[in-house]
Amino acid sequence: MLDTFTLYCIVVATAVGGAILSWLFTWRRPEAVGARTWSLSLACLAVYFGLVVFRQHVNGFIGYSVANGVAVIGLGVMHFGSGQICRRPVRLWLHLAVAAVVMVVIAAFLLEPERHFRIRVMLVAAVTAIQSSLIVWMMLRSDADVSEDEVRARRL
Repeated sequence: MLDTFTLYCIVVATAVGGAILSWLFTWRRPEAVGARTWSLSLACLAVYFGLVVFRQHVNGFIGYSVANGVAVIGLGVMHFGSGQICRRPVRLWLHLAVAAVVMVVIAAFLLEPERHFRIRVMLVAAVTAIQSSLIVWMMLRSDADVSEDEVRARRL
């Protein structure tokens, strides 16, 4: 069995690799709308998981509050990129505001870390579930049909 540290390191490496590959994809295919935004979101998630890996070596505020804020921002940027892909506008400022609220609430909970551990975890889990559901809902709801003219224009 792998330990938690090794699993998180694998997740960091995967997120960094995904960010690099999606950025290289946009470099080769500039018409790929939203892929560069997804690259940025994967980089944010790599930073989050990297802070989780080294949480014991950094300040508690950075390890918990900033890390979870970066995760919320990463999912918000991914939702924004999904909106670009589906051609549906998404308000990024709303996700930034949620990230700020999460950071402030978690920073307040750090005053008594043992007592508020479950509340902190449930808050981040709820925000992550809502953001992920919004992304999935948008992608499933989008009409994936592309017109013939648009396909020909992309090939030129």
